Amino acid sequence: DGKFANLSAESFLGNYALCGAPKFNVPLCLDKTERQSKSNEARVIAACAIGGSTLLVIVCILIGISCYRKWGLSKCPDNIERL
Repeated sequence: DGKFANLSAESFLGNYALCGAPKFNVPLCLDKTERQSKSNEARVIAACAIGGSTLLVIVCILIGISCYRKWGLSKCPDNIERL
C-alpha cells in the first residue's frame, strides 16, 4: 500500500542490502551474530594485510640500511639494488 503499491520484485533487484521473507524474492536476513562475525573477519583480514605490508617495508628499509653501512651506497650488490 501507499508509496510501494506500484513496485514489483524487479524494483528491488540489485539492492543486496535488502533482506526478508523468501516470498518477497529477497535473501533471508542474517541474525546479528552472523553479521558481526563477517564484520570481524573483514577486520582481521584488513589488519593482517596492513601488518604484513608494514613488516615488508620495515624489512626492506633494514636491508637498505645494512647495505649502506657495509659497502657504501655505490658498492651494494646488484641483487640488493633490484630489491
